[in-house]
Amino acid sequence: MDLFSFGKNKKKDELLSAYLDGELEMDDVAEVEERIVMEPASADRLSLLENAAQLADAAMIPPSVHETEAFADRLMACLGKRSSTVEAIQLERPRRLPSTAVLASAGLILTAGVTLVGLRRRGLV
Repeated sequence: MDLFSFGKNKKKDELLSAYLDGELEMDDVAEVEERIVMEPASADRLSLLENAAQLADAAMIPPSVHETEAFADRLMACLGKRSSTVEAIQLERPRRLPSTAVLASAGLILTAGVTLVGLRRRGLV
């Protein structure tokens, strides 16, 4: 029995899931617990559902940074130091790219030149 067979016996799966979540009435709890003891497949299925619930819960826990104070101190020390390369990069002016109009004009001139050369080869100009 695997976890991917969920839903093949929907009623049993719903009961086991509700049992894990503590959402069943006392009569239903007794029925599910009896089924777990008497049917090995139900016990296996419950185990799979418990593992899936634990994985889902673990996935929701945000990651933690160990030694947060030491990390914060190192980060602040790095931010406090301004290296000359960082300052040089910030002082350097960004390169300006040619405007769209200049690029379009150059493209038109190039196209006209190629066309003129083609016409000359054919003897039309």
